[in-house]
Amino acid sequence: MNSIKETEFPTFKCMISDTDESYDSVVEYFFFMKNLIAADLARLRISDREWGGNYVKMMRYLQELAESLVVVTPPPSHQFLVDISRSTHTDEDNIEILLRTESLVVADLVEASNRIRELIFWYIRIGRDPKFAKSFNPARFEGLPLLRTALETRSIYLSQRK
Repeated sequence: MNSIKETEFPTFKCMISDTDESYDSVVEYFFFMKNLIAADLARLRISDREWGGNYVKMMRYLQELAESLVVVTPPPSHQFLVDISRSTHTDEDNIEILLRTESLVVADLVEASNRIRELIFWYIRIGRDPKFAKSFNPARFEGLPLLRTALETRSIYLSQRK
């Protein structure tokens, strides 16, 4: 008969909390979501060349944010997100945006912005755990809603373009 130890799932050493975490850790999932968003942004960089430079900056921002979470350094600047998020748009229903467009880029933008919503959910959830709160704090959070807004603004703009 196998011992309990042999049948347990492995853990990983979490650099943030300096603890052993299970592979179903919310922290692990946060970084997984960050990588999915980076892949979304890479596709957008290729398909929406007009805004390609902004997508590269967004990927770098996510990379620097992840690094700051792990090694607990100051968060990266999100000023470029403030600059590109300035818009007079109001929140629009994603389905209306998608119905209005003929562009796959708009669908990719909507998908990426919704993934960022999920990343925000996980960030806040992790930040409520005392062992992760030092890293997942409000200062590092500030750029994430702006990242979502920038993508939403771009999707609305492109969906209205003829």
